[in-house]
Amino acid sequence: MLGLALGIDSISLGVSAGFAHYPILLTSFFAGITSFLFIWTGSNFANRITFTLIKDKSDIVSGILLITLGIWQII
Repeated sequence: MLGLALGIDSISLGVSAGFAHYPILLTSFFAGITSFLFIWTGSNFANRITFTLIKDKSDIVSGILLITLGIWQII
């Protein structure tokens, strides 16, 4: 489900970048690097928090965060 949502988001961003006449290769490169850095940082941060603070409630917390991010993008 998350992969589908991210794919739809990426398609809309790609179409928007095309309409704005951004260079394709440069835009793709920076999008890939940015995605990698955020995923890597988020994974490391989540590993530290999960083991120390929220242990059993990590599924609930991640669901709430995803719903909040979805609402934030709609607004």
